[in-house]
Amino acid sequence: MVSLRHVLAQRQFWPLFGTQFFGAFNDNAFKQALILLLTFQTATYSELPVGLLTNLCAGLFILPFFLFSGIAGQWADRFEKAQLTQQVKVLEICLMSLAFLGFYLQSLPLLLITLFGMGSQSALFGPIKYAWLPERLAPNALMPANALVETATSLAILLGSLFGGVLVTVFDADVAVLGGSLIFLAVVGWAFSRNMPIGVAIEPKQRTDYHLVRNTKACLGALRRNAFRWQLSLGISWFWLFGALWLTQLPEFTALYLGGDAGVATALLVLFSVGIGIGSLACHSLVKVLPPGRVVMVGGLMMAALSLLIPNQHYVGELLNLRQWMGTSGVWRHIFQLTAVGFGAGLYIVPLYVLIQADAAKHERAQVIAGINVLNALFMVSSALIAMVVLGVLGLSLYSLMAGLGVLTLLTTWLWRFKQASQ
Repeated sequence: MVSLRHVLAQRQFWPLFGTQFFGAFNDNAFKQALILLLTFQTATYSELPVGLLTNLCAGLFILPFFLFSGIAGQWADRFEKAQLTQQVKVLEICLMSLAFLGFYLQSLPLLLITLFGMGSQSALFGPIKYAWLPERLAPNALMPANALVETATSLAILLGSLFGGVLVTVFDADVAVLGGSLIFLAVVGWAFSRNMPIGVAIEPKQRTDYHLVRNTKACLGALRRNAFRWQLSLGISWFWLFGALWLTQLPEFTALYLGGDAGVATALLVLFSVGIGIGSLACHSLVKVLPPGRVVMVGGLMMAALSLLIPNQHYVGELLNLRQWMGTSGVWRHIFQLTAVGFGAGLYIVPLYVLIQADAAKHERAQVIAGINVLNALFMVSSALIAMVVLGVLGLSLYSLMAGLGVLTLLTTWLWRFKQASQ
């Protein structure tokens, strides 16, 4: 297996790396800025309740993954991927220009259309990036390459969300700064895509089926045709369900059980994301002594065990800021635990993507990735429904929800075992 340095030294890797990083960064900067504006300046944009607006935003961003992933997979197999990526990035520039207009006019419909569009261009790019890697890199470079991409993605999500917050809070949502920054980021992503080496289309004669339900079933069918591939797909989607639940519930969990304010929750979010990045990079070293399937199991067991060991006693008293919280007893245990949960998640996800890339045939690899994206979206929506049922309908505690997630992660990791992957 080649080293991380060897992959980073390959000039053809950097264009995809930069395109992915700035795309994820811009997605989350725009989404976070919009959610903050709708939360704290609701009357400026709408008379609808804040909770409804924020959930509407989440739904509009994830809906395109259900609608367009099938088409995206067929396009990625039918057309040359570098040129298709450039067209997707041009779409992003157009969408950020529309966002600029929406912020200027304070038009909620325009901003929601933009959000749906950003989800759509992310859905279109998803199958390209994971299918492009095995086409351009040697098999022994896939593990470090995927580790670098996953690390960049987790950091881009984190940094993009923080940047969106800075645009709204520090710059007071100045339209020129906000809109101009988003357009600039889109242009940078497009510039990286321009340097992607041109290849050949895998299936240029393949016809695209634009029937949304039929092509979605087709890409899910590409997963179900192979039992091992279906097992890997479920594992990947479980990662997204696990991460969605943790990230969504972390602010409330910090307040209820750790006694920290929003600043503490943000710091823990940073630790969680950094942990995913470190775990992703650590896969490169760990697979030298363990088969990829065993690395997945180590990561899953870490995710499960650390979720079960979270505090279960409610905090009583005034919430502490970050400086005050750092002076409390047991704080280093919480810091280690949140970072380690992310570390385990990083170990868990990278080998799964490498295994799915190796398993899928070249002519349908993009459609397989598209099917996984549909499944990921389904699992993330399910995570929100599960939280609403457990916390709202059943009236159980947040600790019960998170501990239950740990138990299910333990069971699924043990039952799947990824036998074929570890042979």
